Amino acid sequence: MFGAIVWIFGNLSGLLGFTPTGTLDPSIPVLMLCVAYGLSMDY
Repeated sequence: MFGAIVWIFGNLSGLLGFTPTGTLDPSIPVLMLCVAYGLSMDY
């Protein structure tokens, strides 16, 4: 999941119309962990 976010926001920043800052908001890893846990419990 982290690799997908890095690739999407790193390589496609020109298409998405923003400049990457090189930092990650602290809530993003927590939310990603919650989504991954929820998906693993669902299936």
